[in-house]
Amino acid sequence: DILLLVGRVRDVDGSYFARSFLENQLKAAVEDRNQLYVITDFRTPEEHKLVIEPFNIPTIKVYRYVDPKEFPPQEFEEYIRNYKAEFGFLNEDGQEPEVNIVKFVNRLKETGRIKFGAKQ
Repeated sequence: DILLLVGRVRDVDGSYFARSFLENQLKAAVEDRNQLYVITDFRTPEEHKLVIEPFNIPTIKVYRYVDPKEFPPQEFEEYIRNYKAEFGFLNEDGQEPEVNIVKFVNRLKETGRIKFGAKQ
């Protein structure tokens, strides 16, 4: 419930978390070109417009089954539920998501499907 309340900040200001990223983490991410950085969560059009678009960041949507009775859909997640990412990744139960998503991204890079350019 506390995390849902934190997410409600987006109801008041859809760009709150994006501005925080731009002010506090962007510089380190841009300076370290040898490190893979993953933005694990964006849910609003404002976050997409401020962070994803200007830096030409490839998007990967992680899919996993969630029982809607146990975790009912939240209104503020509507944008991301309908978002069409460039790539999709199915995270099945029992997998180690952090390890598998990095392997997935590295495979995309190795095959040339994702190219990290000067803006990324």
